[in-house]
Amino acid sequence: MKPTENILLAMKQVGVTRVEIITGFGTSPASRQQLSLGMRAVILGKHPMLVTKEKQDKVVRQSGLDFTIIQPPTLTFGPATHAYRYGDYPHKSIRGSISRADLAEFMITNLSENRYHQESVYIQN
Repeated sequence: MKPTENILLAMKQVGVTRVEIITGFGTSPASRQQLSLGMRAVILGKHPMLVTKEKQDKVVRQSGLDFTIIQPPTLTFGPATHAYRYGDYPHKSIRGSISRADLAEFMITNLSENRYHQESVYIQN
């Protein structure tokens, strides 16, 4: 996890205190618990990727920085819809999608409105 560690160290050295990272939904043990058993089986089939993502999650959580880990499902090149769900709601799925434009809008809004501190958040259209 050297790249993530290096970025977080550089952020601290220049006084940046807030970080957002994008990872996939279901890549952390906590997010997998929100999936159905069938979806968990699909995710666990991607074990090597999970190990890397879990390490990154741990590095960010232990960094001492104020963080948000954003967990979208599939990213698309579609236009911004401004109609996406995030946070705690039922029936989250790795089969969902969100446009990159909507994801970017959420990330900027999350920072400017000072939401989601020290936690992960799921988002999808």
